[in-house]
Amino acid sequence: MSRGTRSGSKDSREMVGFSKEEINTLVQDTVNAAIRNTTTLFNQKLRDLQECHDKEMEELRGQLTEEKEEVIKLRAQIRETTLAANELSNTPDAHTSASIASPSQLKRTVRGQSLPSSTNGRSLKGQRISISEDLTSKNQNLLRSLQNSANFQSAWSWKGHIYAKPVGENAKMYIPPDIV
Repeated sequence: MSRGTRSGSKDSREMVGFSKEEINTLVQDTVNAAIRNTTTLFNQKLRDLQECHDKEMEELRGQLTEEKEEVIKLRAQIRETTLAANELSNTPDAHTSASIASPSQLKRTVRGQSLPSSTNGRSLKGQRISISEDLTSKNQNLLRSLQNSANFQSAWSWKGHIYAKPVGENAKMYIPPDIV
């Protein structure tokens, strides 16, 4: 190379065979092609996303329809249960029993009417109404065996504990569950 010639000079560009206008046209064409390819790619991705969205919406519509049907079934069951309960409460010979979770939360109802919380089991005697506690199976078995025993004139539960009155005595006695 001679001293006065630079590698980026006009002469070297002409030797390669590209003019400035041709280079600008090539660059512009390349940029336009990249924009078209990118636009095509993004449009395809948008179509794919729309398809996924449409599928998800269709699944959700199906689930909503199933849940609506389930709600309708549950409402019908509630209606049938309520009607059956009303029929039972209107039966004159219905034996009503109030079940309690714990003695301190005693809920007493007879044919849909609340009893005063001060009502005890003894005042309900002979009225075909019973108030029962939810006892453990061990305590329930103990209570039953005491009630059926000839050695005790009465047996009952109170606050989850079992009590009995032996025949011929006036004093009640606490019966621990581990006695059996």
